[in-house]
Amino acid sequence: MKAETERGCGARSVEAGPGARRAVAPALRFSPMRQEDLAEVAAIERLASAGSGWTPGVFADALACGHECWVARGRQGRLVGHAVMAASTGRGHLLNLLIRPSERGRRHGAALARQMIERARQRGVTALTLEVRPSNAVAGCLYAALGFREVGWRKNFYRCPREAARLLELRFAP
Repeated sequence: MKAETERGCGARSVEAGPGARRAVAPALRFSPMRQEDLAEVAAIERLASAGSGWTPGVFADALACGHECWVARGRQGRLVGHAVMAASTGRGHLLNLLIRPSERGRRHGAALARQMIERARQRGVTALTLEVRPSNAVAGCLYAALGFREVGWRKNFYRCPREAARLLELRFAP
């Protein structure tokens, strides 16, 4: 399937889905997030999204309660991104997915999103949801290309700056 062309996704769509051709995947290694990663993960969070509320303590809580917490490392083992997903009873919620600002534009976000989608499938998730800022057209296009569809809105979801969120969902075939 191809990305939607609405919302400014344009011709640079990404094919997704079983058997689809993909652009060459970036050279990333994925691994479960560890306590030792929390300081660097939080530093990337501060760099990329001031005011998000994701502190080292929030990440530690996510680890402690068994969420899917993953990091992506590039060349020389440098941490380039991270993601957190809650999954239970067939439902999953991608709570956080972030790429270091200096590493953006290299398809790392798509690779990390695919990793989390695969983790959701492995956990038996049948529907994966997430929120995205309407002003974040790049992320909106990425998720559309991966098969997510808008299913609603959350008013005043983001605090800084104050903004609503588009609620997106990806359903998996049984």
